[in-house]
Amino acid sequence: MNAFPKRALVFPCGSEIGLELGRSLSVSAHVVLFGASSVADHGEFAFSRYIRGLPTADDPAFPDAFNRALGENAIGYVFPAHDDVLTLLARLQDDGALAAEALVPDSRTASLCRSKRATYARFSGLLRTPAIYAMETLGEASYPVFLKPDAGQGGKGTFLARDARAARERLREYPGHLALEYFSGREYTVDCFTDRRGALRFCSPRLRSRVANGISVRTEPVESPALVRMAETVNRELAMRGAWFLQAREDGNGEPGLLEIAPRIAGASGIQRARGVNLALLSLYDRMDVDVEIAATLGEDVVMDRALAGKYAIPVAYDTLYIDLDDTLVVRGGVNLDAVRLVYQCLNRGIRVVLLTRRRGDVGAILRRRRLAGLFDLVVEAPDDAPKSDFIESEGENAIFVDDSFAEREDVRRKTGIPVFDPSAIEALLD
Repeated sequence: MNAFPKRALVFPCGSEIGLELGRSLSVSAHVVLFGASSVADHGEFAFSRYIRGLPTADDPAFPDAFNRALGENAIGYVFPAHDDVLTLLARLQDDGALAAEALVPDSRTASLCRSKRATYARFSGLLRTPAIYAMETLGEASYPVFLKPDAGQGGKGTFLARDARAARERLREYPGHLALEYFSGREYTVDCFTDRRGALRFCSPRLRSRVANGISVRTEPVESPALVRMAETVNRELAMRGAWFLQAREDGNGEPGLLEIAPRIAGASGIQRARGVNLALLSLYDRMDVDVEIAATLGEDVVMDRALAGKYAIPVAYDTLYIDLDDTLVVRGGVNLDAVRLVYQCLNRGIRVVLLTRRRGDVGAILRRRRLAGLFDLVVEAPDDAPKSDFIESEGENAIFVDDSFAEREDVRRKTGIPVFDPSAIEALLD
């Protein structure tokens, strides 16, 4: 019988894959989630349990340091969030040298997927794959030609050569790159899940509608029997387990050709969570030999669009939150969701929350109507002839004040010295 919750680690947690794993697993009651990175990155803002200072995966000291961190934190499962880390952990696991179970395939499969050349050689004759041009055959190629690292991700190091001269110069500069037939059509990712018995249980093609720096930032599911057949072929030929994906692109005739295979979740696979399929959590269950049922609750009329979002580290510690009602907690007739999230964040931490308002009338009735009643340790109704600063206890508490009025904030700041925030700055206070 499997006991929950399980302690799992995402490494490196600040990559796009790591952040998606965090979103997939952080609110599950079955997982106590940790993040770790070798360098300072966004992961330290996104993971509440964060392990610093690990060596990079190519450092000879990495295996011992990584295993020590796993033991010190009683980690049972590891989700790799970078392809080089995935390949290394697969090798360590095959050698019996890993102190937790990594959600990876065997090292042979991991190494093949890490190499574009090996992948194309393996599936040549089975799937449409791009032709590879050697230096001496570049003059015979049909241009443009696409050059990219044999082991790469996220579009890093790619180059589109318009003629043989440009292609030769690039290969001389980067002799390890591949010169490939260029597929100019639409790009796709196919999100997949294979269970421990080798059955392909989930297969969902999606269009990479907009790509930035090699990352899909707008994507939507599509029907494509050809892409499903491609995934079925890969699943039949390779020992996949758990979540994995392939990328494909149409050639000039509209036939999808294989670009790469990765035995992990894709960064934009969050669209499948929106449809009811949490690939990361399914992978964990399967690794624990738990049988799972999979059912997408939404069809293909789903679009995911991504943009940069900010997290903040601010030097403010507080044990009391003073917050305004009108135009702060309630804005334009509706509840400010970020403000309510801040209130609940404080309640979860045992931080005192005081509603400080000038609203006239039955404030309790207003709070009940907005379903905000009972959230506050104290409700203070300040009269019009007294500044709000008169109602803030600056002695014996570390407080902050959130109010839409600059005049109120400035008066509180000058008289009490506590940090003050406009409602637009609430995001800086949120985890």
